Amino acid sequence: MTSGTFVTSYYDCSELDPVHRKEGIFPVMSASALRATLDILASGVTTRSAAT
Repeated sequence: MTSGTFVTSYYDCSELDPVHRKEGIFPVMSASALRATLDILASGVTTRSAAT
């Protein structure tokens, strides 16, 4: 990638439901949780862009 933003997301699987662990369904993240994470990222990027 020559330009853009790399994003790394970490997921704590220590309390992963055994059903999901057995089925190999990972990560299990609701759409609202993903949206909230992306909103936080967007806010940080917007704030940094405005400061420069």
